[in-house]
Amino acid sequence: MTTQESMGLKIKSLREEKKLSQSDLATLVGYKDKTAIAKVEAGKVDLPQSKISAFAKALNTTTSYLFSDELKDTPSEVSAFPPDVRAAARGMMDLSEEDKKSAIDMINFLSKRGKEAKDS
Repeated sequence: MTTQESMGLKIKSLREEKKLSQSDLATLVGYKDKTAIAKVEAGKVDLPQSKISAFAKALNTTTSYLFSDELKDTPSEVSAFPPDVRAAARGMMDLSEEDKKSAIDMINFLSKRGKEAKDS
């Protein structure tokens, strides 16, 4: 399998996980229509770095993951988590350090409250 084919499969898998159409993804990465996305997903396009970065940002992943040999839909160290948890974690990557701390504090608060409710 070529790098382009592997990257295309990952892009398609992540797009489907996020329930985006090819047209939606085309708009997010700056293509005119879904035809370009179909070609990328089929591994028929050698993408420039700028487009790889655009795909990574639109799909909340990294360019390293898109280039990797891994064929799972997400990097292995987080694949044990449900899709909604993985999506939340990827979303945190775009937050400022202060906002990340606030999000973690909120998660800890909700987790503690949930544990207390179970114990009652």
